[in-house]
Amino acid sequence: MKWSFTIAKLFGTRVQIHLTFLLLLVFVAAQYYFASGAEAAVRGVFLIISVFFCVLLHEFGHVAAALKYGITTPKITLYPIGGIASLTRIPKKPLQELVVAAAGPAVNLTIALIIVLIRGNVPTIPAEGVLTAGFSIVDALFWVNASLFFFNLIPAFPMDGGRMFRALLGLFLSRGTATHLAVTVGQVIAIAGAIWAMSNGQILLTFIAAFIFLAGKGEETMVDQELLLEGHTAGEAGMSDFKTFHLDDKLNKVIDKILEGDQDVFPVINDLKDCIAAISFNEVIAAIQHYGPDAHVRDAVNSVPEQIPESTPAFDAWQKLARSRMAGAAVVDEAGHLKKWLTNRQFSEFMVVQALAGHKPERSLRAAATEEI
Repeated sequence: MKWSFTIAKLFGTRVQIHLTFLLLLVFVAAQYYFASGAEAAVRGVFLIISVFFCVLLHEFGHVAAALKYGITTPKITLYPIGGIASLTRIPKKPLQELVVAAAGPAVNLTIALIIVLIRGNVPTIPAEGVLTAGFSIVDALFWVNASLFFFNLIPAFPMDGGRMFRALLGLFLSRGTATHLAVTVGQVIAIAGAIWAMSNGQILLTFIAAFIFLAGKGEETMVDQELLLEGHTAGEAGMSDFKTFHLDDKLNKVIDKILEGDQDVFPVINDLKDCIAAISFNEVIAAIQHYGPDAHVRDAVNSVPEQIPESTPAFDAWQKLARSRMAGAAVVDEAGHLKKWLTNRQFSEFMVVQALAGHKPERSLRAAATEEI
């Protein structure tokens, strides 16, 4: 089932809405309806859409800042807890990361200041809250944007404030150390926030705290892996000793090689040793079930793996493999002929070897081993 769908494409970035966001609108409409009637329900939905439009502008702040450094953003996804801009990469230079991270909150601050200039003063907050049916939508948007500005300055990695904190640490420390410290501070804040949220019945804030805790740890692991691959190429990380098949080979031959246990996905080549497809265990089983035991490789393959030049940085190759959603990728020479074979398993083993060789701290070894598990 597809959980997100595209509603627009702006400046090369797809704007997507997660299905759960629509559930939020239904919940808000029902809540306002039973409290104050149909007119209030329409107004409540319009208010929530306006709030998330500000969230979208926040994310495009990141997009615009990232473009300044040649970083594109394929998509922005809106969830009930906020928006996520999927940058193709995170800036490695601290000052660049600081600018990109600060751009989002700067948009919210700008919106709040514009509302103050239009009104001529700062709106007061009613005792019942800013999202009540009778409160001005413009006034509500001021407080929403002011809240988003200050909330995103909290140094809880990987929130904007946490990224800004890492960027500042990165001016004096290595990227790995800065990330580790930022994640640690962020997790402490997330735990404290979760305890407060649960004790006060704030379910949404509890989910946000849990997301911050898990997302921070996930990005810390990614940075560890990036450091392990730093300075290496796809040609170095790829398998030199691997098995290949041709389209006319029978699938029982592939099964024999799979049972040997040292390779779980295989490149399919032509007579020029060009990788024209890949075949995995699941594809073999499906083809045998459909065509019978005498089926051939050509009956099982249906996709062409990523073709990665040997000189490609290993981390970039790893990301290409992940984005392709395939189990293997071909490392090719200048003529486009297959030279090495890459899989997620091979990358994990390569990172473990690098860590054992003493190139990185023990913490990085644990990260690579976790990826393998």
